[in-house]
Amino acid sequence: AEATPHNNGALAPPALQWQPLHATTDAAFKQPVIHFYCSLRSPYTYVAAALVRRLAEHYQAELHIRFVLPMVMRGLPVPLEKRLYIVRDTQREAQRLGLRFGNMVDPVGKPTERGLALLHHALTIGANQGAALLDSFLQGVWADGLDAGDDRDLMHIATRAGLDPSAVQLALADTAWRSVAASNRDDMLACGLWGVPSFRVNDGPALWGQDRLWMLEHDLIATRQKYEPSEQKSLESKGPHNAA
Repeated sequence: AEATPHNNGALAPPALQWQPLHATTDAAFKQPVIHFYCSLRSPYTYVAAALVRRLAEHYQAELHIRFVLPMVMRGLPVPLEKRLYIVRDTQREAQRLGLRFGNMVDPVGKPTERGLALLHHALTIGANQGAALLDSFLQGVWADGLDAGDDRDLMHIATRAGLDPSAVQLALADTAWRSVAASNRDDMLACGLWGVPSFRVNDGPALWGQDRLWMLEHDLIATRQKYEPSEQKSLESKGPHNAA
C-alpha cells in the first residue's frame, strides 16, 4: 500500500478498502477482536475513534475499548512544543477526514476522570453504549466546546450518548474505572506501546497511531481470510490491499 498526497501537500496514509465480507462455514472461526487503547485527552483518539468503530462494524469484529489515563496524568512529561504540534497536526487530520475540530476545552485532570467514570459505566451496559459515550465525549471536548468539568456540559455529553440522567451521579461516584485504566495501561505497555490511539487484532502485532488504521484493516482482513474458501482467497489475493 502507498501513501497518497493530500491537498495540503502532506502525505496521507493509504485509503481504507472496505472489502466485502464472505460467509464462512468453518467451525473454527471466531469473531475477531479489536483492542482499542484510547485516551479522552488525546485529539488523535478523537480522529480515530469513529473509523475504528466503523471498521469493527464492517468486518464484524468485537470492539474492546481499553481506556487509559492521559500521559500527563500518568506522570509523563509532554512539552508545550509537542502539545502545540499535536493540535496543529490533528487539525490537518480532521480536515482530511471531514471532521469538525478546534472548538475545544482541554479535559486534563478532573474532567477526564469524570469522563472515564461515565465511560466505564457505559461499557458495563454494553460495547455499543460504551462506543457511543466515547464518541460523544471526544466530540464534545474537541469539537463542540463542551467542558466536561461542568455538570451541565457533562450531562449533555452523557444523555446524547443514551445514558440515563439518573445514572450519571451514580457513575461518577464509582471509582472502579481507576483499576480498569491501570490494567489497560499495563496491557498496553506489555504490547510494547506507550501512547494512544493504539490497536491490535486478537493477539496480533500492536499498531500505534491514527495513521495506522489501514494496517488495522489489513489485520482484520487477514484474520477473516484464514477461514474463507480457498477460491475466494485466490481472488482477493489480487485485490488492491496487496498493492506494493
